Amino acid sequence: MAVRIFDRHGLAGFSGEDVFRLFTGPKSSAHGRAGFAFCELNPIRLCFAAVLGDGGDKGDQANGRYKKSFHFEDCPPESSDNITLFEKNIMWKPEPNEYAPYFENYISQVPESDIRDGFAAQPGDLRAVLEGVPEEKGTYAYADGKWTIKELLSHIIDGERIFAYRILRISRGDETPLEGFEQDDYIATSNANNRSFADLLDEFEFSRKANVLMLNNLDEEALSRMGTSNNDRISARALVSISIGHLRHHLNILKERYLA
Repeated sequence: MAVRIFDRHGLAGFSGEDVFRLFTGPKSSAHGRAGFAFCELNPIRLCFAAVLGDGGDKGDQANGRYKKSFHFEDCPPESSDNITLFEKNIMWKPEPNEYAPYFENYISQVPESDIRDGFAAQPGDLRAVLEGVPEEKGTYAYADGKWTIKELLSHIIDGERIFAYRILRISRGDETPLEGFEQDDYIATSNANNRSFADLLDEFEFSRKANVLMLNNLDEEALSRMGTSNNDRISARALVSISIGHLRHHLNILKERYLA
C-alpha cells in the first residue's frame, strides 16, 4: 500500500513522483487501509497520510531517503502498529564550496542536518532571552559606539528581511548579482530606540513565520541553486544556515555582553 506524505512543514511537501510505502512488523508485510488516516505524530513530522494505491517497492529502495519508526498512538486501533516509513531526505546543510569562508562563523553554529525546526523556533528563542528585561534597558549599550539592545534587535530584523530576499532570488534561479548593505547606516536611520520590545519582537516573529512558509516549500533543487550576493557565490541553503547562525551569534552576544 503506497502513501503520499504531507508534513506539517509545508502543504504537499513532496511531488507526485514521491510515493512511499508503509510496512509493519518484523517481516515488513504491507499494511494500510482505504481512505485517510489523520494522526498527530510528535516524534516525527508526519501528520497526514493519504492512501494512493499500490506503488510497488520503489519507495523503499530509492536513494536519498531514510527510515523512521514510530507508533500510531493517536490513530484508530486498526492502524496502531509499529511501522517504518520512508521519508524524503533533503540536503539542508551547504557544502563548503557554497559560501565564502568568512561565513563559516555563522555556518558552524548550525550543526543540525535538518534546520527547519531550529529555523521555526528562533522567534521563541529570542523572546526567551529578553523575557523580563525592563523596557528602559532597551537603550543600554555595553560600550561606547556599540548598538543598544533595541538597535541590535533592529539589526536582526534587517538581516531577516535581507537574507529572505536573497534566498528568494537565488532559489528562483535569478542570476542578477545582489548588492550588500551597510548595517550601521541602516541602524542609524532605524528609529529602533523609540520602539517597544514587543513591537520589535513581533516584527521579527511575523517576518520569520513568512520565511518559514517559503523555506518549507523549497525543494532540494531550489535550495542548492547558486547566485551572487555581495560579490560572492552562495547557495540558497547556505543563506538559510547563515540566517540561523546569524541570530544564534547575536543571541550569545545579548546574553554575554548585554544581559550578563
